[in-house]
Amino acid sequence: MKNHGLRFSFRPGSAPAWILISALIFSLGCTNLRLEKRARAMAGDQETPAIQLNRTVWLMPFTDDSYLKEKGLEWVLRQHVANYITVNFPKALFKDDKEDNRTSVPLLPSGEVDTYQLALQGRRKGVDAVVLGAIPEIRAEKRLTGFWWFEETVYYAVVHCNITMVDTETGAKIMDAYYSAEIKSSPARFEEIKKGDTNINLAEINAAINQLSLEAGEGIIDVLKNESAKIYLADVQGTRVKLTAGRNIGLFLFAELDVYAGPGLISGKDGRKFMVTGQKTGTVKIVSLEGEEATAEVIYGIVPNISACLKAKSK
Repeated sequence: MKNHGLRFSFRPGSAPAWILISALIFSLGCTNLRLEKRARAMAGDQETPAIQLNRTVWLMPFTDDSYLKEKGLEWVLRQHVANYITVNFPKALFKDDKEDNRTSVPLLPSGEVDTYQLALQGRRKGVDAVVLGAIPEIRAEKRLTGFWWFEETVYYAVVHCNITMVDTETGAKIMDAYYSAEIKSSPARFEEIKKGDTNINLAEINAAINQLSLEAGEGIIDVLKNESAKIYLADVQGTRVKLTAGRNIGLFLFAELDVYAGPGLISGKDGRKFMVTGQKTGTVKIVSLEGEEATAEVIYGIVPNISACLKAKSK
């Protein structure tokens, strides 16, 4: 994986260079990043829960903006990522349904993803996080290797991938990663990709997709391991609440969950919104249980509203 970002050149020990770099890095910190961090910090400290719950993820349909977008490579990438996570982190559960293919990603007027609205969609679906994936580009590259009479040209097929994960508790991005995979190719394949030939043999491209899925899957797992499981409400009836999760995430009869008040909002200059979880307001106990839903009774505190967030009771 290659990192593509800002590069600086300076003389070691040069004080003006360090001052310039520090000032530049400070200026790159945007308001939205500060707001996201604030929302995440105010969501509360990650204490060790008394019961270990599975994580639930909504892996939305990936997109392909490359010249090979009619080949279904985004579906191959998505499936490979899901398979990798399933094998290497069994505590991650995927929420998919037939409506996913028609679910559009909410956008801001600027064209960027509206993570707040996406988080609300995820809450209604009962997931901890929503994952977006895209293949923005597939291109051909050639490089000279060796030196003098040992010099030769090496050809590559290069595929890029973006992965974004949004936390449904806050609406903040908890992962925004860029991956790149390159596979050695032939001069003929180099010319085909360069010309945008859609009838090419996809062997090298599929090999790159497979490599990307391993890196992206590992990145998603690393983030999920550090996230606490969240449960949201589907309905409130008197002192009983219906949950968006059940046995599927590890809940059991008489398990107790802490209830946190519905979120407050903080807004950025460009219309972005982030949610801040409220204070703990009580405790509920599971009284009936099914596969992907459960009913709980309030045993302490006030009756929660529909926007409340529930978490495993801390030790």
